[in-house]
Amino acid sequence: MLSRIFAFSAVAMCAAIPFSAQAQTLQLEPTSDWKLREYDDKCRVSRVFGEGENQTTLWIDQGSVGQLFNITLIGRPFRNAYGPRITMAFTPGEARSRGYVSSTSSKGRPVIASFGVPAISFEQLTPRPTVAADGTTEEIVDLLAGRASEFTKAEVLQGRYEAIESLDVSGALLQQVSLLTGEFLPVLSQLRSCKSKLKQKRQALSSDSSDLSRRATPVGQGQWAAKIQANYPYYLIREKKEGTVWINVQVSPEGRVTFCEVSFHSGDPGFNNSACLAMMRHARYEPALDANGVPRWDSLKTSITYRLN
Repeated sequence: MLSRIFAFSAVAMCAAIPFSAQAQTLQLEPTSDWKLREYDDKCRVSRVFGEGENQTTLWIDQGSVGQLFNITLIGRPFRNAYGPRITMAFTPGEARSRGYVSSTSSKGRPVIASFGVPAISFEQLTPRPTVAADGTTEEIVDLLAGRASEFTKAEVLQGRYEAIESLDVSGALLQQVSLLTGEFLPVLSQLRSCKSKLKQKRQALSSDSSDLSRRATPVGQGQWAAKIQANYPYYLIREKKEGTVWINVQVSPEGRVTFCEVSFHSGDPGFNNSACLAMMRHARYEPALDANGVPRWDSLKTSITYRLN
């Protein structure tokens, strides 16, 4: 497993951008079914919401096993995003402030995206340690009474996914937007099926060998690591935030990182966008090879730590 931690030092400051009051929430009903598209490096489920000038397309991307998603929103309601943060939540659920990426699609439509978004909250799903009953201050944990691998029961997770009603986005937008998604289980089912096919496809391409003869190997890592170090978000410097992002990247047969997803993060989720974008823009690899020396896709794990010195 490829693992590297980048430490960051930064002193730049950025002026705060004032927020204005948002108008009444724009609620958009679905105007298409969920559609699945399979790529070489990821799986994407999409759906269209609303009509006319407010028509919005939602992309939900995953590339491997995990509980976090890359969310992309395309449409006029996401024009002129201002300020460093949006607030995003699959409701009912806790709304969280996070960073975002602002762009424009090939059709000229406004885009905002965010990496490493959870569809449900996983808080309070782990058992609490047992406290001594005799009134002493010492905390006691009986490991023999514990139940390994049962911290999050399947029925609990399913119930939370079934309860989802909408994806709500606000904060940096001219108007709060609510996409009435309905329950999330159909999305999960399609993504799981697609990811299974993706794995089988890669195995078939390397049918002459059960394993790659060479994993993807970094090229000029010192140079692109320095570029990643320079991508400490200004607003997180201003807020004196630090954090670590654990990511999975898909490396193409040409040695490029074509897809990045967050598996876990500590600290502000705004670092997720910086970590993934920096890896896709700057990281270069010698591609993985199969037993016959043919370049193949590879999946790698790494971590990036953002630290103020």
